[in-house]
Amino acid sequence: MIKRFVVCLIASLLLGSTVFAQVLQNTKEAINNEAQIKAGKEQLKRDTKEKKAFSSLVAAYQKAGDAKEWDKMHQLKTMLENEMRREVEQSQQKLTQAQREVQQSKQEIRSDRREIRRNRRDSRNSTADAKDDRRDARRDRANKRDDRRDKRDDQRDYAKLDTRLDAQQNILSSVSTMAIHADDSGWQNYLKSLELLGQFEQTLEADLVATKTELKEDKRERREDRRERRDDRRERREGRTDMN
Repeated sequence: MIKRFVVCLIASLLLGSTVFAQVLQNTKEAINNEAQIKAGKEQLKRDTKEKKAFSSLVAAYQKAGDAKEWDKMHQLKTMLENEMRREVEQSQQKLTQAQREVQQSKQEIRSDRREIRRNRRDSRNSTADAKDDRRDARRDRANKRDDRRDKRDDQRDYAKLDTRLDAQQNILSSVSTMAIHADDSGWQNYLKSLELLGQFEQTLEADLVATKTELKEDKRERREDRRERRDDRRERREGRTDMN
């Protein structure tokens, strides 16, 4: 009787430590996700404002070109180049953040694998009924499936952002070399720069769409985090019941 009690006690302590570790990991993921949602909302506001401002500058540049106001064209072109440099710097920062999110997704998958191994081990040693074991196994598979999807989303977002950054850098480099002055070559440079500015504007629109998509993904992950924390609380309650 004593031996059985000791075995049960040791098993419960081991279970408690592994469950607690998983609780900490799930809580950490939830905190990171909330921070991403907050940052995403702020980024959406900033992207919307900056896209509108850039479009207004492009429209003013085109209007000045239609009127052949060369001094104003040159001034607006300089302003647009400064805006593009700022956008390139922001895209570089976003790319760094996107890379961190890919690494975070990989960490969550590793955490899923540890939890699956733990639950399988506990299932072999537990006196719980098979119904509970099957429920835990279904939950583990769902969590792993969700996290794999999140990793694919993050990798896709990173790749698209990297492509947009390359395009922005190339456009900025080309526009910066185009001299605007009152002759035929200057006019041709203006027309070409206007075309490239339209392409840059498209990258800003794509960036805005991407920010909205990422925010939706973060909110979906928040719902998944809440489900995992509910599962954590249920496991802790079941652990206490087993001790009794």
